[in-house]
Amino acid sequence: MIHNEWRPVPGRIKDFIAIPRPNLYQSLHTSVMGPGGRHFEVQIRTEEMHRIAEEGIAAHWKYKEGRKGPADDDQRIAWLRQLVEWQRDMRDSGEFMSTLKVDLYPEEVYTFTLAAKSSRSPRSDPIDFAYAIHSDVGNRCVGAKVNGRIVQLKYGLRNGDVVEILTQSGHLPSKDWLALVKTSRARNKIKHVITRRSGSRLSRSAKNIWSARPAGLAS
Repeated sequence: MIHNEWRPVPGRIKDFIAIPRPNLYQSLHTSVMGPGGRHFEVQIRTEEMHRIAEEGIAAHWKYKEGRKGPADDDQRIAWLRQLVEWQRDMRDSGEFMSTLKVDLYPEEVYTFTLAAKSSRSPRSDPIDFAYAIHSDVGNRCVGAKVNGRIVQLKYGLRNGDVVEILTQSGHLPSKDWLALVKTSRARNKIKHVITRRSGSRLSRSAKNIWSARPAGLAS
């Protein structure tokens, strides 16, 4: 009806209902050419979607009308669990808040696996995509194909790309990856592996130094 009344602006139709934003915002957006050649945006959503848009995720528990079933709760709880995971991985409260803002309001890219499973992340590359699938996939990532073509790990993914991650058993992430990744999940997982690996090396070095001490030498 809106597009019959006003001419739509190409490429400005966004469906955040089929693919909700990370903070569970849902709405249909379309930009149209109004009177006098002026653009304006129309947002279409249900009353429950509007409450969440205006008041945040807490509106789901504050208002009970229009509930659609346990699947909605599962999605919201999964998002809260992700917040808890970020907070546990980050000791710096400032870094946590910065990450939260980035992940709530990203320039989002929607990509897909070969099995048509969607992934959503801000300005992501294949490494981010791999960690979005599973931490083990990210750790073992050695390459990627995008739309059937091999690309570099720093390749910037675009909306609608179909991504295949190439993995190798026993492979671990490089410290250089920290300069490439855009998502907090990938960055935290990489740091965790690097820290654990460094701690293991220090432990082995200390053990070797101790075993090399001359017999009878006091510690």
